[in-house]
Parts: sequence; C-alpha cells; structure tokens
Amino acid sequence: MKRFAAIGCLLFLLAGNAFAQPYPSKAIRLVVPFPPGGIADVFGRVLASHLGAAWGQGVVVEPRPGASGQI
Repeated sequence: MKRFAAIGCLLFLLAGNAFAQPYPSKAIRLVVPFPPGGIADVFGRVLASHLGAAWGQGVVVEPRPGASGQI
C-alpha cells in the first residue's frame, strides 16, 4: 500500500513538467449557418476580426447555408 502512495506522489510531482499547447495552435473556422452577404455573415466577419486580434490567430468565416440553419 505504501508503494502505491509513493508512486502516486511521484506521479503528482512529475505532472508539473507537462506543458500544455497554446490554444489555438492553428486557424479557427467560424461556421455561419446562413448564406454569404446577409446580416449573419457580416456579424460573423466582424466577430472573426475581433477574435483574431484577441487570440493572435487567424479566424476563417465559413458560410454553410442549407437545412434551414440546422447545420
């Protein structure tokens, strides 16, 4: 039982050496469920520019019309 406790403490101490990857690590897709040119598309592009500036990463707006916005 003492071995398991020692192993658990050792694993806990070694877990501090793990590094998380920065988020986001690549471009983000922002899916807009309406056709391009509408108010939802304009709002999505404005939002994408603000998110890109805040995150320091590219945000791509991808309009996906169809299925009455259920996509």
